[in-house]
Amino acid sequence: MEMTNTKTSWINKVKTIQQVNRELVMRKLGISEEDYHDMWLDAGIHYLTDVIEVGEWQPEFMNARIFWKWWLNHWQRWDTRFLEYTKEVPRDQWAKLYDDVHDPLHADFKPHAVVLEDIFHKEVVIPMTKGQYEKA
Repeated sequence: MEMTNTKTSWINKVKTIQQVNRELVMRKLGISEEDYHDMWLDAGIHYLTDVIEVGEWQPEFMNARIFWKWWLNHWQRWDTRFLEYTKEVPRDQWAKLYDDVHDPLHADFKPHAVVLEDIFHKEVVIPMTKGQYEKA
């Protein structure tokens, strides 16, 4: 039981840090929460279409919660890196710095097999087999 409380506390700590970082980013860039949301969403779409080139599977990825959680997790890590760099970079260069740090073309990672398998199962297999066994 104690492990659950520790795990919950750790998760809450991470969420709090991410929220504080997001607010710092928005303040430093002078943007709204909607602008922030649009940036990571647009970059995620760009990543799907131009970096990993999901092609015909784009609708499945676009609808997959696990992909967006995975992508936002990486985005938030980049936010942390950006906030560290702002200590060394003049304020008038922060917008360009943010774009550079968050550029999907420089992402040196791909979705893990667990993410891909979950997307394929939830977005392809389940819809294809839905109702198949109900008729038998």
